[in-house]
Order: sequence, then structure tokens, then C-alpha cells
Amino acid sequence: MTTGGSTSEPRQQKKNIWRRMVRRKPSHLIREELHLDADEPPSASLTVSAPLPTDSPVGLRKCITFADLVLFGIGATVGAGIFVVTGEGGRMAGPGLVLSFVTACGGCLLSALAYAEFASDIPSAGSAYTFVYSSLGELFAFLNGLFLVMEYGLSGAAIAKGWTAYVTSLLSYKNADGEVINYLPPFLRDYQVNDWLSWSPLSGLLVLFLTAISVLGISSTKAFNGCITFLNIALILIFVATGLRYTSASNWDPFFPGHFSGVMQAAGVVFFSYIGFDSVTTLSEEVADKRIIPLAIFASLFIVTTLYCLTSIVLTGMVASPELDLGTPLASAFKKHGANALAFLVSLGAVTSTMATSLASLVGQPRIFYRMSCDGLLWPIFAKVDRQRQIPFYGALISGISCALLSALVNFGALVDVISAGTLLAFTSVCAGLIIRRADSPTDQHQQVPRYEAVPTEEDPSTAPPLSTIDSSIDNMSSSPDLSVSEPSSPQAANDTPSAAASPQPRRASDGSSGRVGHVRDMGAEGATAARVRWKARLGWAVGGYFSSCIAFGYAVASTTSSLLVFAAVFLLISTAAAVAYSYRMTLRSPPAPPPHPPVPPPAALSGTADPSVVGRPSSPTYRPKQRHSLDEEGESGGIEMTAMPSRERESDEGGVGHGGEGEKYMRGGGGGDGDNGFRCPCVPLLPMVGMLINCYLVCSLKVDAFYRCVATVVLGLVIYLAYGVHHSTMERQYN
Repeated sequence: MTTGGSTSEPRQQKKNIWRRMVRRKPSHLIREELHLDADEPPSASLTVSAPLPTDSPVGLRKCITFADLVLFGIGATVGAGIFVVTGEGGRMAGPGLVLSFVTACGGCLLSALAYAEFASDIPSAGSAYTFVYSSLGELFAFLNGLFLVMEYGLSGAAIAKGWTAYVTSLLSYKNADGEVINYLPPFLRDYQVNDWLSWSPLSGLLVLFLTAISVLGISSTKAFNGCITFLNIALILIFVATGLRYTSASNWDPFFPGHFSGVMQAAGVVFFSYIGFDSVTTLSEEVADKRIIPLAIFASLFIVTTLYCLTSIVLTGMVASPELDLGTPLASAFKKHGANALAFLVSLGAVTSTMATSLASLVGQPRIFYRMSCDGLLWPIFAKVDRQRQIPFYGALISGISCALLSALVNFGALVDVISAGTLLAFTSVCAGLIIRRADSPTDQHQQVPRYEAVPTEEDPSTAPPLSTIDSSIDNMSSSPDLSVSEPSSPQAANDTPSAAASPQPRRASDGSSGRVGHVRDMGAEGATAARVRWKARLGWAVGGYFSSCIAFGYAVASTTSSLLVFAAVFLLISTAAAVAYSYRMTLRSPPAPPPHPPVPPPAALSGTADPSVVGRPSSPTYRPKQRHSLDEEGESGGIEMTAMPSRERESDEGGVGHGGEGEKYMRGGGGGDGDNGFRCPCVPLLPMVGMLINCYLVCSLKVDAFYRCVATVVLGLVIYLAYGVHHSTMERQYN
């Protein structure tokens, strides 16, 4: 027996580690922490809370308005890409580039819908990290957080290096002899050391300057970002307004020189110009009115798409698509028509836009650090908030200095693909998490799952125990052996001998069927039946299989010409998509089981002394179904009853009505903090599945080196998580 026990112990440890890796943080706990950040008193039901430092009692300052949030989204998205990527996309699609931008926006919108629903319910600074934590589990959340940190850190440094190239170009020109005259001082110029190292002091100084602005506080940051973004929009509109004079209708004929395939190929190229809208959600925790977050996401995407479309129409009208310059298409278009002053003005727009994009990266990265540290997955220094500025000061300082060193010393030519791949994988995870989230919080009427709570009844108040002992006794019964009791059929049965009263007897259930009296049954996170639990597990595996088939399909289409392999990938994709849709449907359709009858706990047991002789007496509390959920204070009656409550409609501490989620007190299925008024993504699971497919295809369209570097990032994340995060997670206390 000893050998068997020693053999099962390592298996149990492995099982426990796996359960820790996939444990999810309920949304109501995240909202509780956000209430703490708002300097509201914590709820008594909070069992797991982020240990905010003593020097940060109020959390992040909530002073961001709708206009500020939209400008942050525009500034993070409209970077130097519009001044560069339009040339490459225009050569592929010709004047049809405008449709490429619309197509790319549609693909990005699918991910934005998932972001909007999550952000309206849990507006946390963690962005995709927090969204995945509440839906897919802790390990996946940690890896997504690591990808986001790499995205913001590396992109901020890489964009700063690109800013240096634009400044150098503005301060240099070619003379009549073809010699390049550079007005930039030699000690500020870039020097290439080798393939991985370089010396770029100007880019490092830019990052330090933007870091200084960000650590001054969110008010200074949003003011600077607003000025820069308004200037960028003005420069783009100047290009559109003045460029119309140089357009020619002959350049728009034919409109689709590369046919439909050219439009779609260009859409894959310009899609990366939309990456950056997710930075809006990193500021969610600092927004006063949470309802504006989804509107800000969609408004920023709409404005950015409008600017891209106007620019592409004018650019392809000014220059024939085969003659577009790949490096500086907008400035070169003006130079071709002899408008050198306008060309210089447009080039200035590339300089200012890169500043706004780099600033957005430096603002987003410390906030993800902050939320991961509050959850215990990173070191506590990142969770410290400055009292006066109310920002994650140390996180912003560490992020800025690290980013400045990377920008000044590292060559980012080999790491740009990793940034895009990590962002697309985060988009994919959020779309997958939305499918799981909806299955956890159904809104159909037949999915109103019974819950049980103790409330006063009118029977025999004189012998009822204090309500303070009821809660602990009910919790203890769920872990104790079955307590079989009988219910007296007549008043005379109450005066029988103790042995007769204690003998288990069957009784009739409320639905008319006979049921065995047993201990209080744990109905699970949603009170789900065994069939529902099985379908939810199958849905998780189906989503994982669909993700794998999307990757296989992307690589089959992007890297092979074998029609048989493509056909096999398409068949696998359709099969797994059907499995996801069917599992999702069956999960929602799985009806809840009839409410089981919990035992009638003896008063002696409720008071802490178990005496079988009193079981079944009339003074024992009885249980009756009632449409009620909240645990009332001790009332006049003094007795207790177990109530059956549809978990979809239960009152929260805020007085709103929400939807029942897994293990959550008042999880609203897509609703915001004000009940059901939050944004909900339509056509689930169809739209999230299409978003997953598009993102996975774009990941596979990158270089193969990006895949290997992403694998290396995952390995690094596993090492950090297993060495530190899994042991210091705030969910560890609930797990134990």
C-alpha cells in the first residue's frame, strides 16, 4: 500500500500543477479589485484580492475622457506605416488599395469586437492579459502578457530607431554633385556595429524624453499625445487636400491591375498598420466612464480607416501604381510634381507620428506590468503606484530605461516580425477567450441555473440558530461525509426515539420525483449538470483544435503549392469549426438539473456540536424553493431555507442585475459594470472564429524565423511562470 501511495503522489502533484496553470480568475474578482482601485470599500465576499502596496491606496487616476481615449487609439495606430506601407500596398493592388484598407479594417474589427466586450465588463489595465486570464486560464494569460510586453517594449524601441532615420533624412540633402550633406552632428548619427548591435544615441534620447513625459502623470501624457496626434491628422489632411490638385484620372485606370488576388495580398500587408488599437484597452482602468471604452475602440478604427482610404485614393491618383516609391511614397509623390515644400511638410508628419506611436508603447507596457504584478505573477515593484501622480511609477521608469537601452544598442531588423506575431497571437487568444466566456455565461432563458442560498423562513423561529453560524456550517457540509437525515411525516414522528429519527428515509423531490436525501451538493461554478460540464470541456478542446487547424491552414496556403495539402488543411479547418459550433450550441442547450434536496442540518450541528438525536425534529430548519439569491440579514423569523435562484438574474453589490458566470457572484455576460448595458459581440462563435482564422493566417504569412522566436518567447515565459508566477499568484490562496 505504501508503494501505491508513493506512486500516486507524483501524479497528484502533476495534476495540481496543471490545475494551477489553467485556473481562471473570475470576472467578479477582477471587478472587485477595480472597486478597490476606485477607493471604494472592499466587498465582504472578496476572497482573492490584489495586494496593492501601502503607498498606492487609490490606484490609477481616472481622468481620461472619450476624446483622450480616441486620440490615444489614433496615435498608436497611425504611425509611420501610412507614410511607408501605402507604397508597397499600392504596387500590389493599384488604385484598389482603398479596398485593401477596408478589408484589413474588417479583419481587425473582428478582434476589436472581442476586445470591446471584454473591456466593457472588466475594464482593466491588463488588456488582453486580463481578458485571457478570466477565460482561458493563468498560463495562457501570462504568455499573452509576455507577448504584449514584448510588443510594446520592442515596438517602442524599434519605432524610435525609425524616428531617427526620418530625422536624419530631413536634415540631409543631395547637392548638385550627388554628394549627401548631413546637418546632424556626428555624435548623434547611427553607427552599425554588426547584425545585432548598433549605436543610435538619438533614438535612445527620444525614448528617455517620452519616458519623462509619461512619468509626469497621465494628464501630461494625454495632453502631449493629443497635440502630436492632432498635428499628425492635420498633416495627413493637408496631403489629401493639396494632393487632389495633382491627381489624374488616367492613374486610376485600371482600378484593379492586380485583380482580386492583388487586393487581398495588399490587405495582408496593410493589416499591420491597424495594430495599435489595443492600446486603448490598457488605459481602461483610468477611464471615468467605462461605457465609452467600446465606442472609443470603434471610433479610433473608423477614423484611422478613413484617413488610410483618403490617403490611398489621392496617392494612387498622383502617381501610377508601378512608379510608387517604397521608402517615402507620400513625399516622393510631391517631389515628382515639384512641390518640395509640401514634400518636406509630409516628411515631418512621419517624424511626429512615430513619436505618438512610441509614446503609446511606453504608456501601455508599464500598465500591463502593473496588472500582472497585482495578480502576483510578476515582482511587486511593478505594482507600486506613486501617490501624487497615481501611475505605476517604477514600472514606467524601468520600462522606459530598458526601452532606451534597447533602442540605442540593438538592431531591430530581425525582431520586427516577432512584434507582429506576438500581437496577432494576443488577438487570437482574446477571440478564443470570448467563445469560452459566452459558454460560461449563457443568456438563454432555459439556461437559468438554480443556485442555493440561506434565507429566513417563517417556521419555528424560537429554535433557529443564529445566522452567523449558518454560512460556515453550509460550507462545512460540502466537504463533510454525506449527512443522511429524515423528514418527519407527521408531528408524532418528532417525538420518536433518536435512532428512529436519525434513520435515513427517502422523500419526494419538489419536481415530483423521488430523491435521496444527501449532503449539500456543490452544483459547480454555474450549477451545471454533468452533461453541461462535459460539453464545456469538449468546447475547450474544440477551440484548441480549431486554433491548430487555423495555423495548419495558414502555413499550407502561405508556403505550399500542393493542392492536396491545401485541401486537407481546408477539410481539417471545416471539421474543427463545426466541432466548435456544435460544442458551443450543446453547451448552451444543456439544461440544468432539477435542484437536489440538501439535508436538513440539525441545530446542534449548526452550533458546532453534532448530535444525531436531534436530527429530524420539527425545530430543524426546512428548505423550500424561492426566487431569491442574496443572503439576507437575520430576519424576524430566524429560520433558514434553501432557495433556488436562476444564476442569470441575481443582484450584485452595485444593485444591478447580471448573468451567471463560472464561479462568479455577479458576472454579467458581456455586460458592463452597470448591468446589461455593456457591449456584446454579435454572432458568437462565428465572428470570433473568423477573427482567429485571419490572425493565424497573418501569423503564418510572416517569416519562419518569427515562428522560432515566438517559440523561444514561450519557453522563456514558461520558465518565469513556473519559477515565480505559479507560486506567488493571488489565486494560490483560493486554490489552497
